[in-house]
Amino acid sequence: MFIVPLYTFLQIVSEETFRARTIAANNILNALFMVAGTIFVMMLLYFHMAISEVFLILGLLNICAAAIFWRPLTKHS
Repeated sequence: MFIVPLYTFLQIVSEETFRARTIAANNILNALFMVAGTIFVMMLLYFHMAISEVFLILGLLNICAAAIFWRPLTKHS
């Protein structure tokens, strides 16, 4: 749902000479956050949190991340 708009945004905003590096950096950050997210969920489950609580925490964190990144994105549109 967000992959195509994100890559479109990266291609529009980045300079042509740095476009490949920008997309590569995005891929690395995606991989790091997937690993960090997996470890975070494993820790929550280790402490016997219910699945519904895990989803609630992840949803709240996503709302916080969306609020943080919304402002910089609106400057470029």
